Amino acid sequence: MPPVRIARGDKFEEDILALVLANVRTPDERMGDLKAQRAACAAGSEGWIALLKREGIDRMRAAGDALLDYTERRARARIAQLGAVAGKARDALEGDGVTEDDVVVAVSVQSIGDGFRFDFEGTSPMVRGNVNCPAAVARAASVFVLRTLLDDDVPTNDGIARALDLRIPPGCAIDARWPAAVAAGNVEMSQRITDTLFAALADAGVDVPAQGQGTMNNITFGGAGWTFYETLGGGQGASPRGDGPSGLSLVLSLISVDVRGCSPGT
Repeated sequence: MPPVRIARGDKFEEDILALVLANVRTPDERMGDLKAQRAACAAGSEGWIALLKREGIDRMRAAGDALLDYTERRARARIAQLGAVAGKARDALEGDGVTEDDVVVAVSVQSIGDGFRFDFEGTSPMVRGNVNCPAAVARAASVFVLRTLLDDDVPTNDGIARALDLRIPPGCAIDARWPAAVAAGNVEMSQRITDTLFAALADAGVDVPAQGQGTMNNITFGGAGWTFYETLGGGQGASPRGDGPSGLSLVLSLISVDVRGCSPGT
């Protein structure tokens, strides 16, 4: 299904909406979700317009640029603090769902002044299965990895990405091009990119979080008229800052949600 408009202005496109709702198990819930998302976007838009009218476009642009510049300075200062960094790593997804051939993610990490260069040369070409991901996902994973090296008070924004030089081979499995299948790229390949980057930094002697579950490990369960979906059904690694999130705690919370959703006597 190509990208299509589900709404124009303040009205839903009824034919498209009917198609979407006919393909979900809980159409009333999904309709509520769509209305809530539209309402949230409308409220956000009104808030931005009110802020713009109060502060003016020049002040708004200056504030936005200052925040991005501040984040970039903090990211670059941290990289410079690490000194000379050079490491590499290689990992793989064990098959793409069509074949059992490894889908390799390879990366070399190098500090260039006060920036990082992440070079993914050696990563597998696009595959038939749906574990490919667009370059935007590889970029997001790279930003995430650098963000974990920064202090908690550093804002998370595009200023972090400014400190990164990404070298991604065109048309590889992490630079998917049409018509490559990408549904699992966001939940599987993204995590493999993250783990491989951490391994490369560790190879360079940088303190990084230990590897976690290595997958987003989606959990879905439900019953008549309701569903529950969790995208992080597992633990994550510890770091010099402390323990990582516990997979057991998450499982117990899911069990409690399940119990609360049951009728008496179930």
